[in-house]
Amino acid sequence: AVVTTWALLTGANYYGMTSSGGAHGYGTIFKRHVPSIVGGSTTYTLLHSFAGGAGGGRQPYGDLLLSGSTLYGVTRLGGASNKGVIFKIGTDGTGFAVLHEFAGGSGDGEYPTWNAKLALSGTTLYGVCVGGGANGNGTIFSIKTDGTDYAKIHDFESATDGRQPNG
Repeated sequence: AVVTTWALLTGANYYGMTSSGGAHGYGTIFKRHVPSIVGGSTTYTLLHSFAGGAGGGRQPYGDLLLSGSTLYGVTRLGGASNKGVIFKIGTDGTGFAVLHEFAGGSGDGEYPTWNAKLALSGTTLYGVCVGGGANGNGTIFSIKTDGTDYAKIHDFESATDGRQPNG
């Protein structure tokens, strides 16, 4: 099934993602302009088709985050280890870049949560993964919006603080 996530981000434009479909079958990012009630035309623009593998994501989920004219998000799969990525793309569809490819294991998270929503404070993005980390129970991470300074900032332990964070 295709999952579509919508977020009203600016003016009359909706930005969203599909978890499958597109040129490679791994999901898309799109923009839909919705006209005013007075009139105008509705337009749909495909901004990006995910390609999977190293340097690409697969199965985007959660909400897109807008900062200026840049959208940020995560994919559940894709990247070199197929454990998900953090990405950015311009609202006009240019500048797609993978900021981090999750590797899993004790040193990194894996599989950003199905309800993934990044948070932004200044120039730092924060999010969670349902797996990976020192105990295999998920992580909290941070990364700068330019892709630098990625850090795993918490490992869930299970018995004392829970496991597999869900958004």
